[in-house]
Amino acid sequence: MRLYSILLFPIILSANEYQLGHGLELNPYLTMGGYFSSKYENSKDTKEYMIDDVAILAYGRLGERFSYLVEIEAAEFWVHNFGNDTTQKNMTFHIERAYVNYKYDDYFSIKVGKFITPIGFWNLNPITVLKDTTSNPRYASEIYPKFTTGLMAYGYLPFDESIEYNAFIQKNKDLDKGYNNIQTDDYYGMELQKHWGDLTIGLNMGKYEVNEENMKYFGASLKYETSHLQILSEYAHLIYNPLSNSSDKHDKYAYYIQGRYKLNAKHYLVGRYEKFEDGFAGVDESVKIIGYNYRPIYPISIKSEYQLRENDNNSLIVSFSMLF
Repeated sequence: MRLYSILLFPIILSANEYQLGHGLELNPYLTMGGYFSSKYENSKDTKEYMIDDVAILAYGRLGERFSYLVEIEAAEFWVHNFGNDTTQKNMTFHIERAYVNYKYDDYFSIKVGKFITPIGFWNLNPITVLKDTTSNPRYASEIYPKFTTGLMAYGYLPFDESIEYNAFIQKNKDLDKGYNNIQTDDYYGMELQKHWGDLTIGLNMGKYEVNEENMKYFGASLKYETSHLQILSEYAHLIYNPLSNSSDKHDKYAYYIQGRYKLNAKHYLVGRYEKFEDGFAGVDESVKIIGYNYRPIYPISIKSEYQLRENDNNSLIVSFSMLF
């Protein structure tokens, strides 16, 4: 223990003054941070409290053009089910993100490693405390892998700086196999986004293979934001078929539209409608959500939402999350 203290002592001495939500800058090359979230859910089928996500972040610059980020996370860290009075623990940390970024200029940058799949808006924000609702629409978990382990190129088009592009490819296993919503080792896709002041519209497409099935998707996204109002909407259509029978095709559709109104600097009202349909699995689901988000300070979020479902399994979710 003394050896660790001796090694860490000069690093701690060089650390800058800490501000909640901004991480602790230990030196010019390393900033440490993290976040956690907890929630209580009450519905006809579920009555539980959980410490949902516990994550540690390390990031910094490696010179003028290079930067890096590493994030490890334990999901469903501690769960207590009130229905059967049981407790489960999952304190194993996994690699959620780990990449090196090279920025040549505003028109061309490269990211290598495990990174967030650059699709739309919702998926680009994996940290619960920064989201407007505790729950995620099924769109965010059913269409494409949330994370990609591979190579990504991105930037603005030099002939039109209002258009942003990205293209990514994966031809290898996940950096942490098993810690992704969809497992694949063959994945590629792209997206274009056009910005008009308060409005951004994007188009995306991708292809991947999983469990001997060929998956192709295309989608669109929209974001409109002013000082008090934000509207988010995303749509995706997934076509999948077994590789052994290319004529046996199935479809999934998913979309959501969400509105957020800023009452003042600390109080927000949120409403969302989402739809998910899988013809092969016989799933046709829609959810309406009314929510409230209170931020006493920006790195802390206290949220509540009520979900209205067609099967009458309505639920109340209350959460507390913090960014360090």
